[in-house]
Amino acid sequence: MITFTLKCAGFGVGYLYPTYSALKLLDRKVIGPEDVTLWLTYFIVAFSLVIGESIGLVSWIPAYRMLKILFCAWMVNPRFKGAITVYKKGIQPVFHQLSPSIDKHTENLKKGDFAAIQQELGPQFARVQELVKKHGPEAIEKALNLAGKGGDKKKPEANGKAE
Repeated sequence: MITFTLKCAGFGVGYLYPTYSALKLLDRKVIGPEDVTLWLTYFIVAFSLVIGESIGLVSWIPAYRMLKILFCAWMVNPRFKGAITVYKKGIQPVFHQLSPSIDKHTENLKKGDFAAIQQELGPQFARVQELVKKHGPEAIEKALNLAGKGGDKKKPEANGKAE
C-alpha cells in the first residue's frame, strides 16, 4: 500500500503538476521567459531522471521513491527553481561537451555519410562487430538487458547449465 501511495505521489508531483502548470502557462496571453525557462528546464531534468531510471542508474538508491518525490517537489517549486540549478550544474556542462559531436554525427546521418560515423566510432564499432561475430546478434539485446537491470544475473537454462 505504501509503495502504491508513493508511486501515485511521485506521479502527481513529478508529472501531473508540472504538465498542468505548463499547460496553464501556454494559455496565458503573455508568457515570461523566466516561466518558460523553469518548465522547459524541469522537463529536461525530469526526462534525464527517467533515462537514469530506465537504465538502472538510480534503482540502487535507498528510499528512492520518497527521495524522488522530494527532489521533484524541490525542482518545481518556483521559490527554489531546483530544476535550473540541476541543469546548470549537472546537465549543461555535459551537454556543452557532447553537443559538437552530436551535431556532427547528426549532420553526417542527414547526408547519409555512414563512413564518417564508422570512422569516428571505429574502436567502439569494431568491438560491437566482434561481439556480434562471437556471440550472435542476440548478444546486443542480452547486453542491453543486463545494463538495464544493473546486474549480471545469470538464469539457468532448461538443461540446467548457466548462460
